Amino acid sequence: MAITSQPLKPEKEGFFNTHAMIDCYFSYLEHVFVLLLPFSGFDAASENWADFISSNWTTKYNRILRPDQSPAAHRLYTELEEIKERIRNTFTHGGFEKGYESLFVHLPGIGATPASLSRFSDGIHYRVIPVSQADFDSACVVLDRADAYVEQTHPRAMRILQAGLDAYFDPEGVREYVAALESDAATAEFIERESAAYEQEANMDW
Repeated sequence: MAITSQPLKPEKEGFFNTHAMIDCYFSYLEHVFVLLLPFSGFDAASENWADFISSNWTTKYNRILRPDQSPAAHRLYTELEEIKERIRNTFTHGGFEKGYESLFVHLPGIGATPASLSRFSDGIHYRVIPVSQADFDSACVVLDRADAYVEQTHPRAMRILQAGLDAYFDPEGVREYVAALESDAATAEFIERESAAYEQEANMDW
């Protein structure tokens, strides 16, 4: 078995790495959505940030990217959701798809010949290696498109987040973000000011 499986070793390792990549990406994207909340019209008087943090991925996506108002965001959500359901969730939850899709049945008169009732025409259970090179390539295209879309819709907010600054959800912090997002110059000035303040505090240079 060890010898005969050697030709499949790259594909098997590719499957494991692809699953790890996709699993990490969705966790990363959820984290970005949480950090973008105070830059997205957040009002502490009417919204609970703790509820948002504990909400599911779909709720976070809908709140930040507004697919109900953007066909592009809606298409992107559909593509991400398919990757999440078909690859990430299936293996994160022990190899089971939702509902009856991962049940195996024996066909009468044939014997032990299971048939997966996957709701996906290219279900992962139909292959020796569940995730192929083509799956990896197509997933990367969608994930790259998601990164680009978030950057495109929240360019100044992403610059602030990528600067490594903490995100604040209090009213004063939100007001500062609103001012910082008014122009590229305001964003740059905010990053410079907050970075200098952080360095002073980290070095206890008061």
